Amino acid sequence: MRLILFAIIVFVPTFLMAQSEDCHCFKPVFEIGLGPQWTLPVIKDYEVGIVTNSKPSAQAILNYTFHLGIHTHPSAFQAGLEIIQDRKKFNVYLPLFWPSQEKSQWDHIYTSYRLGLGANVRYHIGNFYLQAAASFMNEISTETQVILHEPGAPSRYFDDEYTADSGWLLNATIGYILTPDGRLSTSLNFGFDTAEHEFNNDQYVHHWTVRNNMIGLMINYQLNNNP
Repeated sequence: MRLILFAIIVFVPTFLMAQSEDCHCFKPVFEIGLGPQWTLPVIKDYEVGIVTNSKPSAQAILNYTFHLGIHTHPSAFQAGLEIIQDRKKFNVYLPLFWPSQEKSQWDHIYTSYRLGLGANVRYHIGNFYLQAAASFMNEISTETQVILHEPGAPSRYFDDEYTADSGWLLNATIGYILTPDGRLSTSLNFGFDTAEHEFNNDQYVHHWTVRNNMIGLMINYQLNNNP
């Protein structure tokens, strides 16, 4: 809620000022973007006992990301602020051969919806641009699903939970401007998420920590004309 209030205070007056023909100040440009984002779990500090002692497997899941940004006047260098909303979902699973010889799978799925505020610097090279960004991502809702799938039997659900964690998302982006007026572009993002999520089940000795990398592909549109 604080991020939303901050966005309203900063973005709305600036946008109205930028649209005013009487404003002779340094006009900013506004950009929105939307696209798919893959969450790539990185498992660390794991311990798995009783059922199997093999390392848990990580499953990348397709999610989404959306951003609303404000940048300085288009030039070789641009600085900006942005609001990001995304979904982070990943699965850490145990491929089991227990209690029978038929393959079963124990899923440990974590889903969170996040809202973040960040800053970035962009450098243009012809129609291409490179961008470095840092955003603090706050988890606004989370859910854990632990499901044991066994052949020939109903799925079993458990009440275990991952720990929730907000953290920094560090992004490196390469983009390409698609139209002559510079308003439509596409970008490929590589993100390092510092938030860590711990899973603990003492009964079955399931303990691990998960951090995530992100890969996103976005379509971006500049809302106002270049000054």
